[in-house]
Amino acid sequence: MRGIAAAVFLAAIGMIGLMRPAIAVGLCDCCTQELNQSCQTVCAGQTKVQGQCMAAVDYAGKGGTERGKNPLTGISLKDLSLGNPTAGQLESFRRFLEAGRRRAIAEYNRAARRLRYGRITESGFAAAKASYREAMVNYYHGIHAYLNKIGAKSD
Repeated sequence: MRGIAAAVFLAAIGMIGLMRPAIAVGLCDCCTQELNQSCQTVCAGQTKVQGQCMAAVDYAGKGGTERGKNPLTGISLKDLSLGNPTAGQLESFRRFLEAGRRRAIAEYNRAARRLRYGRITESGFAAAKASYREAMVNYYHGIHAYLNKIGAKSD
């Protein structure tokens, strides 16, 4: 009987963990002039290097990403600043990167199917392929920064 009660208790604890609200994560392009309030706060703490655009992680909001657009496109994550996140924020960032990667793959596969059935042109597919490549490069830059932050060298 105790074993069943313990199993029920552990299952309930697991369900409570699943019910926690997801932490919002976004990316901010600190070189742009039109920053939302959340990105202004994040970018204010960044040291700006002449001729270099810095991207920063916004752990408190959605960043500057346009609605309906993959957040791993339209910004370079080569010199990404992760700031000083908590372990939970860092894990949320990793999940954010994984979601962007999966979205890029799905969009590329959808474009390939549409090309195969004649629903888009070669130029439309080329645009989807370029977007996919940009997202993959940014994903790897983000994962590299993540691994360096947790102390697992990724070189």
